[in-house]
Amino acid sequence: MFKNRLLAAVAFVASAAIYVPAHAEPVKLQFSAVSGPTSFLVTDVIRPWLDDIQAASNGTVEVEVVAGSALARPADVFDAVKSGLVDMGWSATAYNPGRFPESGVVELPFETTDAAAASPAVWELYDRGLFKGFDGVKVLSIMMSATQIIHGNAEDITSIEALKGKPVRAAGGTISEVIKTFGATPVGVPITEVAESLGRNVISATAADWYSLEAFGLMDVTRTHIEVPLGCVTVYYIMNQAVWDGLPDEAKAAFDKYSGAVASKRWGDALSGANKRVRGLVEAKEDHKIVEVGKEEVDHWRSELASVVEDWKKSVPNGEAVLNAYREEVSKLGLSVE
Repeated sequence: MFKNRLLAAVAFVASAAIYVPAHAEPVKLQFSAVSGPTSFLVTDVIRPWLDDIQAASNGTVEVEVVAGSALARPADVFDAVKSGLVDMGWSATAYNPGRFPESGVVELPFETTDAAAASPAVWELYDRGLFKGFDGVKVLSIMMSATQIIHGNAEDITSIEALKGKPVRAAGGTISEVIKTFGATPVGVPITEVAESLGRNVISATAADWYSLEAFGLMDVTRTHIEVPLGCVTVYYIMNQAVWDGLPDEAKAAFDKYSGAVASKRWGDALSGANKRVRGLVEAKEDHKIVEVGKEEVDHWRSELASVVEDWKKSVPNGEAVLNAYREEVSKLGLSVE
């Protein structure tokens, strides 16, 4: 009798296992990307990063990348994510002047030879509580664009002096002050509109990294490239806080595994490599000219721009401490401008 009951119980458990409900459907999120769907940042940086997160989440989350600012313009990404109109996204702090004052430290010129590779430095500053303005969202990572240089749309823009009196695109307050010091007029143009502005001579040059030539169609509307390390812009990955709070634990653990310093370094290494690759492509073009700025000229402009650095330190709460911390972290990475 007992044996029969035991066999029946085992059979019941075995049959019941057949009807155990399948895993719940994954949480489906949308990620707003500023660059286009075929851009390197989407195909080789953001999408693989999200794929690793999805794989580590054990099927609890899926993320669709919606590229080309279809969900939100660059200047609107932060508020769109914060309000819940968008689940996740990336953009640059320079699109919202005054909102992220401390992060503007990366815009200061002559601080790093390879800003993209130095991305872990800004994550460290954020992690230490030195970057303000990010309240109300889940910050997944903080990175930097590659080092900005000057790209001109005419063959005669072969020196910094040649920029005098010309309209030059600048993203951010500090780089705008740098452009003014060069004797040019800074113009605010979203990176997605720079190619058209250069082509129509609305601007004569732009401060941008090498990769922007490929990512945002600037290759055909530029002719000269002045290699002077003008700083960069801070970039972020963020998620709506309520969306984060509602994620399954496995999904949160997956994001934690691949975000923060890991995502910052991953972005930086990839973008640094792409920057060098695009520079090589430009160097091989007969109708493009790269002007390398020597140490003497760098020292000259460093001196000329000293007031910009001092003004930044005075205008930003705790500015001097932020700049010192930034220099310390960049130096640790061996990427300081000598």
